[in-house]
Amino acid sequence: SGSGVLKTLNLDANELDLPKLRGTDPVESLDLSRKSLGPASAIVIASLIAGNAVLTTVDLTCNTICGIDVDGAGEYDASGIVALADALKVNGVLTSLELWDNKIGDEGAAALA
Repeated sequence: SGSGVLKTLNLDANELDLPKLRGTDPVESLDLSRKSLGPASAIVIASLIAGNAVLTTVDLTCNTICGIDVDGAGEYDASGIVALADALKVNGVLTSLELWDNKIGDEGAAALA
């Protein structure tokens, strides 16, 4: 029998390790690069890292967190990058959020500024 706590979540065909994102299985760095993570995944990640008091680095490079892939295909959706920007405002520990090759656009850049 389990503890009733969700430990993994499959989003965008990838299994997210919730305890590591939440900080209940503490790690200082998470590599989530090249996983085709979209806006919904970014929102979930943001909600979990907002309260994580251990995680200092998250690598989200080469994903589609704004809905557009590296070739420019897809529909722009800033909800994921805005959620990540909001998480950064309340998380005083996270010092590195790597986002290159995510086509964050002007709206995403403004949210992060």
